[in-house]
Amino acid sequence: MVGLATLRRICLHYSISLGTPLHVYPPSALLPYTPSTARTATVDTLLQDRDAFIADVRDRLLQAQQHAKRHYDAQHCPLEFSVNDWVWLRLLNRNTCSLLPGAKGKLSPHYAGPFQVVEQIGNVAYKLRLPASARIHDIFHVGVLKPFHGTPPVLTPSLLPLAACFNNPPKF
Repeated sequence: MVGLATLRRICLHYSISLGTPLHVYPPSALLPYTPSTARTATVDTLLQDRDAFIADVRDRLLQAQQHAKRHYDAQHCPLEFSVNDWVWLRLLNRNTCSLLPGAKGKLSPHYAGPFQVVEQIGNVAYKLRLPASARIHDIFHVGVLKPFHGTPPVLTPSLLPLAACFNNPPKF
């Protein structure tokens, strides 16, 4: 199902490219049926069944949301880092060859670092001190960070130069 913001973006795109504006209006509300206002008994029954069905769907959606919340809360462990903490950086879909030497497909390391937290941005984003040779953005979501335990390194670990990566590309 397409959201209202997405429809507005699509309409803006078409109005810019075609020169004619398209308008998107929010859907009208589905009004509940008051019993015995229909002209026939069949329509009355259908509308009452519709309202019962919608109420049942809302109850089941609420149950599903509560189940998902219980499962999330049971597994969730909130993470917070302070400035000067050391963290591991998870290499989700990044090119591991450009970050770490010896990256070989599925046997490559999942985490790079450790790197030092320079600044907290908002509640869930952190700026890391990456090496000058890094060619990735230095602000990451807390979900891709893992706390570093042990004695912190004196310097930020260096990354493999990008030219070395192109000379010896990983084999998949």
